Amino acid sequence: MNSIGNQQSLRILAVGALLGILLGALNISGWITPSQPLSETSIASVNSTQIRLLEYQRAINMLASDKRSAITEQDRDLVLQRLIDEELLVQHGIDSGLIRSDLTVRGMALQSVLAGIMVEIKAGNNQQGTLEDYVNSLKRSADIEWSASWEQP
Repeated sequence: MNSIGNQQSLRILAVGALLGILLGALNISGWITPSQPLSETSIASVNSTQIRLLEYQRAINMLASDKRSAITEQDRDLVLQRLIDEELLVQHGIDSGLIRSDLTVRGMALQSVLAGIMVEIKAGNNQQGTLEDYVNSLKRSADIEWSASWEQP
């Protein structure tokens, strides 16, 4: 390759590198991928997971019932920080696979999910009807694949 071809390749490489740096800087600054605005029913967002205003209000009410004096702005900030900490820990548990690998954590999570579904069923907010109907609905919408060596029931 001649020197003119080398110079042209170097220019293209330099322009590509500068473009990459520029796009990276725009992405970091939020110009390319702006953060999603909070919904009206949320008070904060942690890694794109919104903390619902209802959860915050419940936590404030629990604190108020335990506290003898009025709730202060510092109390409100503390409650929000605890909800953020909790969400970060939940995300860590999910990302690290803890919910799948630790049987105790998995069992507690399943108990909580089942309790929530049962509350919905009893309140009539669940269109599936029974727990079995709900699970069957989940199965119909899931992509389940059986091992070739396993006989499907």
